[in-house]
Formats: sequence, C-alpha cells, structure tokens
Amino acid sequence: MVTKLFENAPVTEVVVEVLWSLQPIVSSPGASIDPFYQVITDPLAAKMESAGFGTTVRRIPEGAPLELFGHQAATMYRSGSDMWPLFQHGPGVFTANTVPPYEGWSVFAKFLKQGLDIFGSSHAVAAAITPTNVRLRYLNIFSQSHGVRNQAAFLRDNLGLDLKLPDAIRSHFMQLRSNVSYAGEISVPIENTDGLFGFLNWRTAVDAPTGQPLVSLDLGAVFTFPYPQVSWDVEGIMDKVEKCHYVTSEWFSSLVSGDLREKLGEVGP
Repeated sequence: MVTKLFENAPVTEVVVEVLWSLQPIVSSPGASIDPFYQVITDPLAAKMESAGFGTTVRRIPEGAPLELFGHQAATMYRSGSDMWPLFQHGPGVFTANTVPPYEGWSVFAKFLKQGLDIFGSSHAVAAAITPTNVRLRYLNIFSQSHGVRNQAAFLRDNLGLDLKLPDAIRSHFMQLRSNVSYAGEISVPIENTDGLFGFLNWRTAVDAPTGQPLVSLDLGAVFTFPYPQVSWDVEGIMDKVEKCHYVTSEWFSSLVSGDLREKLGEVGP
C-alpha cells in the first residue's frame, strides 16, 4: 500500500505506543507498578546514548510516585535539544513520536523499528517483556487553510461526520450556533483481524490567539494481542503496527472529500 503525502497536511504528530501489563496496587486504587521499569531505565539510557539519542528529558515531576503514572511516558530520548523524531519510555509503555515535516510512513516505520531494537537489546528483562497492545495515532488539526469556516459543516461535508442537534436543542441555540462545540468518538472492530480496532475522535476548538475555528481529528488503530507474547518480538510488533497503519491510511483516504483532498495538496507517495 502506498501512503500519500500532502503539502498542506493537517497532521501535527504521529505516535506509536507499545504497552504491556502493569501490576495493580490493591491498597491504592488507581495505582499500579511496572516491575521492570527501574531495572531497564539506566541500561536503556546508555543504549539510547550509544545510538545517538543521548538528550534526555524527564516527563514527570521529580519525586512523583511512579505508581500514579502507569502507561505514561516518564523519559524522552532525543538526538539533540528539541529534535524530532524521538523515543519515550515509562511504566508499561514505549513510544516513538514524530511531528512535521512528516517524511512518510516508510521513514517513520524504520525509526520505530530502530527504537524497538534498542529497547529489546538494552537488558535481558526488556527482551522478555510481553506486549499487550500496540497503538498508532495520527493527530490532525484542520484550519481555515483546509476550508474550516463552519465547523459542523466542515465535519459533515469534508469528513462525512454529520452531527445533528435535536430539534428541541437547536431551536434554543439557533442564534448561538457559532458557540456550539462538537466532540465524538468511534471505535470499530476490523473484520477478519481479531484484536484490531480502528478509532477516530474529533473535537471542535478555537485558536485562542487568532479566534480561528479548528477541527481536531485523532485517527488511528489499536491491536490487542489475543494471547501473551513469548518475548519482545520486534518483527511481531512491527507486523501489528503495519496492520494498524493500513487501517488508519484507508480510513483517512475514505473520509476525506475530494474538495478537502485538493486543499491538502497531494505531492506524492
């Protein structure tokens, strides 16, 4: 499958998350621990530095209890200050992230695989981790350059999301339509692939400095492994991520109208 690139792409960030199970703390509801986290942290940092990602940024407050930050990034690894793409590690999670200029899926997939290899080779404990889920997210923001004027109309005409207020509510807010906010979430199981779900979350917003109307779209897919994995299987993880990417790419192509596609300015694969 060929991934299209756009000159005026709405994407603001692409994220792949690999997650594994945490152990809940019975005496503290909502808290959980990753028994591997402290063991892996130092050797992973050393491996990252050797691979050219020696600029680290702490993502959680100093001294904060890790058990309250399950499946959240705790440390960011970059090739330099403010450089992208980057890797992140936290209790129960490893991520790869990139922002514009987005060079396309094939480039980012290679970067992701590099990170998975680094993580798995950092310590014997890391190599034994069994992922439970992989998740791919494309975070998009559509603005006036994409044709956003009336947000509800944009969602309907350009993304196929027809949002209708009930008559009883619409009659009371007819004069305040510009102030109506819209948000929604859809998760759909993908046929012929157990454990694979596509999702999209959308929300209207306003750019505070300019007052410009915006529409955000979080589009992606998640794969849940149907049984515990034997180890940190990089090829197996990449296979599931590729399935997630296929769903995400097909959904985006299907959602986007012809008029919006012109505004995006397709420049090639």
